[in-house]
Amino acid sequence: MRKRHLSAAAFLLSSAALVALPKVAVLDLAAQKGVDPSVVVPITESIMEEVVASKGYIVLDRAYIEQVLKEKEFQLSSLVSDTQATAAGQYLGADFVVAGRIQLMGDSHFLVAKMIEVRTGVIAAQASEQGEGKPAALLLMARNLGRKLVGAAPTPSASGGPPGTPSPSAAPAKDSAADRAPPQGARLKAGFILRGKLEDGPWTQAQALAVARVKERNAAWLEVLVAEQVEPPNLAAAVKRLARTEGCAVIFGTSMEYCDDLARLAREYPTVVFESLGGSWIPELPPNFGTFGIGEEGMYYLMGLVAGALSEKGKIGYLALSPKDDDFATLLANLFALGVKAANPRAQVLVRFLPPRHWETEGLSRAAVEALVAEGCDFLGGQDEPEVFRAAEAATQRGKRIRLFQRDFSHLVSPNVLVSGPLRDFTVPYERALFALREGSWKRGDFFSGTWDGGIRFGGGGPPFNPAFLPELRGKRVKTPDLGERPLLELIELRVDQLRREEWKILTGPIKDQKGQVRIPAGVRLETWDMPGRDWLVDNVKGTIPAK
Repeated sequence: MRKRHLSAAAFLLSSAALVALPKVAVLDLAAQKGVDPSVVVPITESIMEEVVASKGYIVLDRAYIEQVLKEKEFQLSSLVSDTQATAAGQYLGADFVVAGRIQLMGDSHFLVAKMIEVRTGVIAAQASEQGEGKPAALLLMARNLGRKLVGAAPTPSASGGPPGTPSPSAAPAKDSAADRAPPQGARLKAGFILRGKLEDGPWTQAQALAVARVKERNAAWLEVLVAEQVEPPNLAAAVKRLARTEGCAVIFGTSMEYCDDLARLAREYPTVVFESLGGSWIPELPPNFGTFGIGEEGMYYLMGLVAGALSEKGKIGYLALSPKDDDFATLLANLFALGVKAANPRAQVLVRFLPPRHWETEGLSRAAVEALVAEGCDFLGGQDEPEVFRAAEAATQRGKRIRLFQRDFSHLVSPNVLVSGPLRDFTVPYERALFALREGSWKRGDFFSGTWDGGIRFGGGGPPFNPAFLPELRGKRVKTPDLGERPLLELIELRVDQLRREEWKILTGPIKDQKGQVRIPAGVRLETWDMPGRDWLVDNVKGTIPAK
């Protein structure tokens, strides 16, 4: 009798452990052109076996997945987008969904898959494998791919916490410092300084989302305090409160306008770690002052790609900061214009540079948008601020057809005009610094995030594109010299993957300026930061660079 009770108790404990584990739906990988469709099922099941073997997830059966999606009349396209994958995961009641593709590259096969958290749309892990196309080799590649995915994904919480919450006792993953779970120990206090309010919406949305995510995912060991609506003149008071009154071990400055003053204040509080958005250029930084940034150059090209494809008139407006305010203003405008040209070689980009410190004078951005619309532009990109999309909305109410891209704004902010935009995920640099502090390994450095580690992506933690514009997006195809003709959404996924793997250079010659002079010769491929000069615009741009 006692033996029976022990068995029942063991069963209940086992069941409780299973309930605590997150559910994963592994979707059939999409077979691209030239791939034998018969390899899809064995490759998908090999990946599933590795996820099962990790014992960290409940893996849904393929037959169940197929039945549920069929009942819901849910059709997956030939290239499953992040939006489709998360929607399928919601239908299936999964916490994570794995989606990917099989691509033929010459005589080799390329397998890539990503694990996406259904609740947030965040990519928890991504991995790829490349090799010859023999059946045995493909299955081995699939198994390696599965191992990489579960090895790079956040450790599931053994206490039944939210999916993707790192376990305090988990071993660090090797792929990314931001994915490592900190060891057990005392709670850490972290302070964040924001220009706006935490729940404010658009102006501090990227930072606010990241602060909320960091607070939720690391609640077991981290206490988060926020100083809101802090303008540069009030920075010292905010730092004093967080450092002395609240006892924060680390303070994050989330605006580039804080950089110089924050570096000075770091010297006044040598026992507190400071992490600043920007500031690596400041000479003789103190040892307790680290900097971080997010590379977004590739996203400007992709925004231009979508603008060129969706513009009906072939006239696209771009609002640029003054070169006095941003050294990269001309570079970003050129990258956007190159994206437009790739989608529509006949399209023209009308660039308007805003006056220096334009934000101090109300109405300058609105006036610039109205001028671009008056010149016939039906798509707008560039400077990110609420005044821009409000002006675009006003134009649509007057009967104009306007589409808009803006960084760090969800399409929910302005669903009638905002197609999408790259949202920076500051969770990556925040957690990198926090985990290092927790482990006792933090040291002064300049950390740079980007597409390669999930630091920036279309749509951020939500759908990549506004559902209202998906019919337009799905109907567009773009010809490329290296990938042939592709559906626009498929091309964007491929380009993002190439940027992540550093396999493709946007600046591939020949590239000419407005005067027809060759600036990057044919056959030359440059990194974006190596673009020669910042005193010229590419040949499909109409506009003039103001003097510094």
